[in-house]
Amino acid sequence: MHTITLFGYGKTAKAIAKKLGNCSVFDDKFNKISTDEFGNKLMPSSLFDPDKSTLEVTSAGIPPSNLMIKKAKNLISEYDFFLCSPHALEHIPFTIWISGTNGKTTTAQMLWHILKHRGSVLGGNVGTPLADLDQKAPIWILETSSFTLHYTKYAKPNIYLLLPITEDHISWHGSFKEYEKAKLKPLDKLKEGEAILLPKKYESYPTNGYKITYEDSDDLASFFGIDKTRIRFKDPFA
Repeated sequence: MHTITLFGYGKTAKAIAKKLGNCSVFDDKFNKISTDEFGNKLMPSSLFDPDKSTLEVTSAGIPPSNLMIKKAKNLISEYDFFLCSPHALEHIPFTIWISGTNGKTTTAQMLWHILKHRGSVLGGNVGTPLADLDQKAPIWILETSSFTLHYTKYAKPNIYLLLPITEDHISWHGSFKEYEKAKLKPLDKLKEGEAILLPKKYESYPTNGYKITYEDSDDLASFFGIDKTRIRFKDPFA
């Protein structure tokens, strides 16, 4: 029987499993076959058979070196599943992704606060899985990790805010170049009319989206016509 397969049983996978039911869930922490309260089959990772799975959705933290990842034939991310797969939401919200090395959570929370009156909801790496977000909300603000970006093949943001990138998660990605590659991946899919806020060092990276490049907060304040003397929080580039 072909079923949807979930790799890992953390917060993200549990939210998907609860919403769908009848999933096959594989995790290293399972040492025997069992079933959860939603009818999902829980199994040790060693039992994963790619020929019995039509779609594999992985928890973002599982590294590419994992044997299940290497064996998977139809591997996608949580973002792909909800925004681009045959199981995608009936109503696809306007999405804003925030990534970078530091400051993602603060930026995502501030943007959500600013756009609450527009019906925005906040999720992704910041704590709320996509499965638990309001599917009818007009705007999804998603704090987005390099792990999620690595596994995302089809989904893209409408606006991508990329904060400065410094060396991080090198052992997971294998190199700083691969880490940067994951962070820049959404630029490959942006369409005309969509936008990317981008560190100036990457301004030559090709994209169909509209690029707004910066080196510091002065660049951003100048572009958006913001009076920095009226801002009371700490300069993130200081």
